[in-house]
This record gives sequence, C-alpha cells and structure tokens, in this order.
Amino acid sequence: PLCDDVDGVRRLQDAGAPMITLRSLIAAPLNAADEARWIDAGTQSSGSPSVYAGLQDAPPHACHSDAYSEHIRCVRDVLGEGTPIVASLYARRLEDWLANASLIEQAGADAQHLWNGDYS
Repeated sequence: PLCDDVDGVRRLQDAGAPMITLRSLIAAPLNAADEARWIDAGTQSSGSPSVYAGLQDAPPHACHSDAYSEHIRCVRDVLGEGTPIVASLYARRLEDWLANASLIEQAGADAQHLWNGDYS
C-alpha cells in the first residue's frame, strides 16, 4: 500500500528503498466467480498468493491500465532515474498481456512481473 501514492513512494525512497515494486495491474475481466474468490482470499491455506487478496481496497489504478500507466509516470517523476520501478501485471489472455505490458514499459517501469495466478 505504500506504493499506491506518491507520498508513500517518497517515504520509501527517503528510507533508502533500493527499488519500488508496485501493486499488480489486474488486466483480467472479473466475474461472479472471481468475486467469490475475494471472500476466500483472506482464508486461503495453500500459502500461494492470491490476485484477489486486498482487491476490495485496491486503488483505482490497480484495475485500469491507463490509470496504472499514469501512476507509473508519477512514481518515476518522484524517484527520478536512480531507483528502479518493478510493475506487476495479472492477465488471463495473451492480448491483455501484450497490450498492457507495452503500456507499462512505455510508462517507465524498469521491470515487469507478468503472471496469471497459476502456481500449480
């Protein structure tokens, strides 16, 4: 959550963070089954991270690619070029991965974590 706004990013930079990892962009359409997973996300016993954990409290840029790209630009403005930004992208379809990965790169992220939530 500290990376959800520029004030938190500034605090991390002032504390000496060597890089900033942003919350994932959820570039997958959510449906009723996904909503049920929101409820279960906090009680998963598998130990695997869940894309749904904390989604209810996510900032708007976590689900909108244009807003996510703008957030990356704002974070880059705060950090300058000295601190790497790692973005994260959750998508289910190849076309969503390709389109959003390109936006993230153009916005100024130094690295991307691309995933589909399948840890089997």
